[in-house]
Amino acid sequence: MEIEVVCQKKLKTKNMEDRYHSDNRRNYIGIAFVAVGLFLILQKTGIIPWEIAHYVLRWQMVLIAIGVFAIVGGKNKTGGLIMITIGTLLYLPEIFDISFHLRRLVWPAILVVVGVILISKQSGLSSGRTSRCCSKNTKGNPDYFDEIAIFGSAQPRVSTQNLQGGRVFAAFGGAEIDLTQANMGVNPCVVNIFVKFGGATFIVPSDWNVKIEVVSIFGGYSDKRNTNSEMQNSDKTLVIKGYVFFGGCEIKSYR
Repeated sequence: MEIEVVCQKKLKTKNMEDRYHSDNRRNYIGIAFVAVGLFLILQKTGIIPWEIAHYVLRWQMVLIAIGVFAIVGGKNKTGGLIMITIGTLLYLPEIFDISFHLRRLVWPAILVVVGVILISKQSGLSSGRTSRCCSKNTKGNPDYFDEIAIFGSAQPRVSTQNLQGGRVFAAFGGAEIDLTQANMGVNPCVVNIFVKFGGATFIVPSDWNVKIEVVSIFGGYSDKRNTNSEMQNSDKTLVIKGYVFFGGCEIKSYR
């Protein structure tokens, strides 16, 4: 009984923290747009020399900025670190006089660094948050899915009857998560996503409610299911949170 009370208190605290982080994400994005707008105004009026703007206004900086947003938001530090790494390694040859032979090593270096980050994360060196009550350890947890799709695709079928949550990272690739055979162990059940130049699709049971709390920049998300009475009266809620940059998130059902 005492354990149940503690779990309920922790879930209530977590919901309050999630609302706080959601508001913060919107504030960060608003600040970023204001900062970029002011920078462009100063550059157009000649206050900031073109020599400086030339190094700042580059597409590699977009990757770095996306990574910073992901880390500051606190929901997908691994994805953010990967974006910062890719952006930085692609940006260095633009500002330093690097020979052609070294430039050829940039993409292999990116693959090595990203691989090390993913291995470290899997080994528990990078911590992740989960919606599981009274536990933050997701390593080897069959009730928590953690899918990564980089330059490829992932199509797992989740069949656990005690789903505690999940996480999806898709960059230049796509992930399709089939949850039709799963049952929730916590309510609401939270899934964090980070999509960059890719897509994430969730196939859910027809009687689940889905609440989307995704920040989308040059991307989109949609719920393509038909509304039915089962969905409206259901006490099962799946909450999808995270970021979508130049990509998409889709919710659908077989019925």
